[in-house]
Amino acid sequence: MMPIFGSQSSLSARGYGAFFNLDKSYVITPSSTGLSEGQTVVFTIDTTGVTNGTVLYWSIGSGTVNSADFTTSTSGTSTVSGGQAFVQLTTRADVSQNFEGTESFQLFIRTESQSGPVVAISSLVYIYDTSAFRSEEHTSELQSRQYLVCR
Repeated sequence: MMPIFGSQSSLSARGYGAFFNLDKSYVITPSSTGLSEGQTVVFTIDTTGVTNGTVLYWSIGSGTVNSADFTTSTSGTSTVSGGQAFVQLTTRADVSQNFEGTESFQLFIRTESQSGPVVAISSLVYIYDTSAFRSEEHTSELQSRQYLVCR
């Protein structure tokens, strides 16, 4: 593993993201790594060596989403209790029915402040498009991709 911010990191295929050093560790586990629009994901942050009452600062980042893709805030705080903290995010159902395609994001955990050092990053979480209507442009794009795949 390669040192990041003076710590070690790892990321598993199951969606776990972990940063750890000699004193403290943070492991993020999402309840799901694939959601349909309108669904909720809960991130569990398991900590070791982190004092109960410690405030963790979280935000979403990376990927292809923005704040309009959520009905909940895209940044905030969570307090460690019993070695764990939780973050719950609910995605917005697409009322416009415009085809956006699959989007993704990661949860970032920081200490000290929203601009403090990153201590953990989750794996990518995917939001699958549930639009019933797909524009003619996107339908043609999908058909051409199917043709290329099937050929």
